[in-house]
Amino acid sequence: MTRDDYIQASTRTRVLEKRLLSRAQYDQLVEAKDMDEVFRLLSETVYGPYFSKADTPQSLDNAVDQALKDFYRDMRSMAPDKELVDIFLLKYRIHNHKVFMKELLLGEDQSDVYMDIDDGDFLERKETLMLMDEQLREREFPAYFAQALAAFDKTKDAQFIDIYADAAYFEKMLEYADELDVPMITEYVRDLIDFTNLKTLFRMRRQMRNATLVDDALIAGGNLAKNEISARFFDSVEDVVAQLKLKKVGSALQKGFEAYETNHKLASFEKYFENHSMDRLKDAKMINYGPEVLFAFMLAKETEIKNLRLILVSKLNNLPPEKIRERLRGTYV
Repeated sequence: MTRDDYIQASTRTRVLEKRLLSRAQYDQLVEAKDMDEVFRLLSETVYGPYFSKADTPQSLDNAVDQALKDFYRDMRSMAPDKELVDIFLLKYRIHNHKVFMKELLLGEDQSDVYMDIDDGDFLERKETLMLMDEQLREREFPAYFAQALAAFDKTKDAQFIDIYADAAYFEKMLEYADELDVPMITEYVRDLIDFTNLKTLFRMRRQMRNATLVDDALIAGGNLAKNEISARFFDSVEDVVAQLKLKKVGSALQKGFEAYETNHKLASFEKYFENHSMDRLKDAKMINYGPEVLFAFMLAKETEIKNLRLILVSKLNNLPPEKIRERLRGTYV
């Protein structure tokens, strides 16, 4: 990675940042009285062309997907290092592999769950892959594919598909981060692993899963060692906070734990992590040029897309503005 290679891309990114939705625009969308007003407001943004013919829940979702797909196509053309964009695109590829494995093993049609953001070739071939000989098909996928299938065959537990796929996802993310060798990006990935592991811990406790399975489900590579987290399986939320509050992500963890303790919803815990990450990445605004500028912008766009989906679904379900507002993630602008 050569920082000077990012001068032009960073300059272009600063222009694109100005097109992110502002707090005022979010407020208007949240307060909109109906979907017609939502569409009118979006017509004044970069999303206008995508929603001009959207009139069903599925077409709304497709419109958001297309906006994200076009965004990443542009970012890939701008970024000097493809790994920078792949850090974000990887989750869509892994997601599609998960869906494919579950569709293959469970015999359920899950066509509507695939995400065509960066994986068009795979989606075009998935029917052919489904009919392939098992050994030949496994050669078409990374090693974790065969491992996940073997674990499912032994246990009949679809959760092992997620465990092996998620482990491969984060391993590859760390590989990309190491290749880029940018502290801000590496810290983000390690923080994400910590929060993912803690979410897994609480989810497995809530499901009364066997404590001996926790270590298998946790991801290596975070700031917190796997055994440091799994050892907390039987601890109360207060004890977990007490043990981890002095760690690198302690303040965000504590706020997330407090929210989780109040409503026992992992979505609250996730929201605090995402807001914490966004706050830390705002340091990129002080950098004139470099991969940090593009990385922070892509995370900001991912957050904006998540907020937009949330607003659209909430409006379709007639949720009151205050309920929508409390679910929104923090913004970059």
